[in-house]
Amino acid sequence: MLIGFLMHGYWQPYVFNTGLFALSGGLTNWLAIHMLFEKVPGLYGSGVIPERFEDFKKGIKNLVMEQFFNSENVRGFLSRADSEETDNSGLLSGLVESVKLDDAFDSLVEVIMNSSFGSMLSMLGGKSALDGLRVPFVEKMQDFLKGMGKDKEILDKFRSNTAEVLLEKVELIVEQRLEELTPQMVK
Repeated sequence: MLIGFLMHGYWQPYVFNTGLFALSGGLTNWLAIHMLFEKVPGLYGSGVIPERFEDFKKGIKNLVMEQFFNSENVRGFLSRADSEETDNSGLLSGLVESVKLDDAFDSLVEVIMNSSFGSMLSMLGGKSALDGLRVPFVEKMQDFLKGMGKDKEILDKFRSNTAEVLLEKVELIVEQRLEELTPQMVK
């Protein structure tokens, strides 16, 4: 606008008018943004964000959860991740390795010792008589669990449960972050 005001010649009114339009557009945009966050006396609709902030937060949560993190998208992601996995043992193989089967063996021995077989086993050396079975037990259980990881029905249940848990955690994260937001932070 200033350049159009100072220049002379054929293009002067065009440059000046373009500057006026740009200035008026900038001022109306600034006023509109200001009115979203601040109540201006006499102007209907001003201060709408602080007044309706809880509704905005609910809308944002619904948008995120329904459009990005819905159950179909998460299940599809888990299916793609499983099909792209290079290890043939499947989705549960990582879990099998992390399970402490030594603790499972100790629990099994405890159950046997507390059962009617415990007194009979005491005559053969007690708990120490079963220690030689620890390694074969762990290996067989790992093989069994890895075999379960190849079962389509079990994988589908695992994916379904994983998707539900993941959706609950994402929803909790979104809710916590939205609770932290204030109209001033958004402004």
